[in-house]
Amino acid sequence: MRGSAASFGITTSIEVTTFPAPPSAAVFEYTWNNLDAADAAKGIAVFQTFVQSDIPPQFGAEINLGRGSAPGTVYFSLGGGWYGPESELAGVLSPLLAQLPQNPQVTLVPGTYLNSVAYLAGGSLNTTQPDATDTFYAKSLTTPQSPPMSTEAMNAFINYLANEGQSSTMVSFDSWYQIIEKNG
Repeated sequence: MRGSAASFGITTSIEVTTFPAPPSAAVFEYTWNNLDAADAAKGIAVFQTFVQSDIPPQFGAEINLGRGSAPGTVYFSLGGGWYGPESELAGVLSPLLAQLPQNPQVTLVPGTYLNSVAYLAGGSLNTTQPDATDTFYAKSLTTPQSPPMSTEAMNAFINYLANEGQSSTMVSFDSWYQIIEKNG
C-alpha cells in the first residue's frame, strides 16, 4: 500500500482496469513421459532462450518436470495458453518445437477464453465450495534475464531430478513478461 510505510493502513476501495476477453483461446500441452536427462536439460535451455525472444503477448507457457517412470528419465511437459487466432499458434510454437525431441503426446483444446480458464482450473469454475484438500510444499525462485540459468546448473538439476529426486517432486518453469511503463 503506497504511503503507509511502517504504519497501519486500511484499504477502503480498489480500482482495476481490465482488458476485454479475447475472442478465442486454445490450451496446448506437449508431453514426453520418459525423456533422458540430456534432452530434458536441453529442453529447459531452449525454453529459456525462446521466452526471451520476441514472442507475442497472447502466448503464455510453462514447462513442468518430474521424475520419469523409468530410471534416469524425466517427465517433461510444455503447456500453456494461446489467446489469439488459433491459426497463428503453430507459427508461434514451431521455432520452439523444432528444437525439442520429436513425437510428444499432444493435447490441443480450442475454444473460448472461459473454456480455457475452466480447462486450466481442472474442468470447473464452480466457486461455491472448496476444491479437494491437498497438502504440498512450494518454493519460488526467479532466474534473472541476464545471466540466465547456466548449462551446468540445468544439467546438475535435471540429473538430480532424474536420479535422486522424489517421485512426487514436480517443478514448473514459467514464462514471465516484464511490463515497462514509459513516462513522457
